[in-house]
Amino acid sequence: MISKSSSRMTPYNIGYPSCVLTFVRFDIYWGDTMSPQQITSALELAAQYEARKDEAVQMSRGRVRINKRSYWGFSTRRKVESLDLRSHLDYLLNLISPKEKELRELQALPGLTMRVQCFWCSRGSGAPVLWPEQMEILAKLNLELGIEVDILNEDEGEDYDIEDLWPD
Repeated sequence: MISKSSSRMTPYNIGYPSCVLTFVRFDIYWGDTMSPQQITSALELAAQYEARKDEAVQMSRGRVRINKRSYWGFSTRRKVESLDLRSHLDYLLNLISPKEKELRELQALPGLTMRVQCFWCSRGSGAPVLWPEQMEILAKLNLELGIEVDILNEDEGEDYDIEDLWPD
């Protein structure tokens, strides 16, 4: 469990006022060396989305693309009810940190890459905060962290459909 030190400038806030939507994805990509089920088995964590190399995928606008790599992914979206990115990151890290050995074995496979990708949609000001404890766990697991930020324009207001930004 992540320590929630009282010395932090930004305490946890599940209703993070500057956030409209946030979630975290854990993505693993590889060529054709294994199946998504092998990742699920190794991590004892079910994928929420997966595909094999050379599989055809229909995009949201009807276009079809062929996967160049296989992928496996897990998301905190609709699993964590919080607008604080740290809550989502804690949820994921609590699931995968006991699997350090398995992650290292996967990371040693040629052509396999993995990352934690954070998504943050802002009301126009403010930004997510990470704590050293979370960064320490990410470093220990040898995981890259990306943060994708989108800022709502004032004219988007109540008519804005967040699902258009990051559809499932």
